[in-house]
Amino acid sequence: MLTTLIYPRKNGHFKNYISIIESHHNKRTASQLVNKSKLSQALFSISKAGTSEKSNYIFLHAESHWFAAILLRLFGHTNKISLLFYYGLLNSPSTTRRLLVKALLEILNILDIEPLSLENPTEDLVKIDANNTKMIFDPILLSPPETIPPHRPSASKFLIAGYIDNRKSIVESINGIHNYSKAHNIKSHLTILGQQDKRTQRQIAQKSEPNSNPTIKSVNERFSDEQLHQELTKTDIVLAIYKNHAGSSSMVINAILHNKPVLFIAENTLQIFSKTLGISQLPKHPTEEEIARALNSLARSTKEQYTQTHRSSFLAKRTPEAFCRGLTGHQPPIKQEIY
Repeated sequence: MLTTLIYPRKNGHFKNYISIIESHHNKRTASQLVNKSKLSQALFSISKAGTSEKSNYIFLHAESHWFAAILLRLFGHTNKISLLFYYGLLNSPSTTRRLLVKALLEILNILDIEPLSLENPTEDLVKIDANNTKMIFDPILLSPPETIPPHRPSASKFLIAGYIDNRKSIVESINGIHNYSKAHNIKSHLTILGQQDKRTQRQIAQKSEPNSNPTIKSVNERFSDEQLHQELTKTDIVLAIYKNHAGSSSMVINAILHNKPVLFIAENTLQIFSKTLGISQLPKHPTEEEIARALNSLARSTKEQYTQTHRSSFLAKRTPEAFCRGLTGHQPPIKQEIY
């Protein structure tokens, strides 16, 4: 039976998810871009595509496509429909929002649409509907390094990677690294890897003076997995400090994969990450003072930020095989990886 993967953007982790599913799924798969602004046109095309044969549908970003999934169930020629909630919708302090989420989950249950959660967006999700929402671990998207590099909590080389916008706390991170470097009388270097929005690009340019500390290498482009792997191998500490972030973080997972110390705000899903890994030396807020404080804590520590036991357990749950199995219900061949 055909499995059709619906995704909102061509790049980023969606591209990796599709690659994982296609490589591990022994049945037929197809993928289709569904731009939210062209929802009606997309619904028509995907429903027509399934006319001759019932298809399974997996929506890889339910926050954008839950309404499309409902319409497809009502008017399309479908078999199983699954919705993967990435973040946001299932995480809100608003009582009204939570009630709406509960109502949505009830509607999905009535229509036999399977809601899936990428990691646990919030512990409140369990209170909403623990029985009808299956959690899937965010998968490792890079190949594991051939050798495990040493874990260096005191460092001078830093990395920020991903789509670079204001949510990534770029200015705060640069200033925090500057304060840390000044306190320890060291010369630091920061690599910023990833396509930048115009505002953040201007901010980085203003900070990139010849004698600045840290010195900044700005790579304003979409990067390949190999580029990211190379930068992770060279860096000492990864910064993944997001503002108002509810979901998972592939950069945190990639840092753990490469045995690198990583700074992030321990909120929502990332709070669960910090507890699972036993990490406590983290900034409480995305401010330069908190970032410098966290870096200083790492520098003063005589222990690794997380143990190898915690690291191995964290990664073992997030294999591509486990992700594929949870998403499609298909049991792929088990491939043993050594982390």
